[in-house]
Amino acid sequence: MFFQAQPPIILGEKEEREKQLSELTKIPAKCVAKLIISPDRVEEIIKLLQSQLDNYQTTFKKGTKKEK
Repeated sequence: MFFQAQPPIILGEKEEREKQLSELTKIPAKCVAKLIISPDRVEEIIKLLQSQLDNYQTTFKKGTKKEK
């Protein structure tokens, strides 16, 4: 499931913003999509995402890649 949350707009002076934040008990989230994926497909997606992350880390974050 994928949800979308709309954060509240907090305005005012510092004290007013802090009060608004302290009174905030929840941020509603609306379900915008439900997906059903087979376990085999999930495994393929995980491998693809890991491959893309490895490529990114190799290209942009040399020396920070964790050993597996």
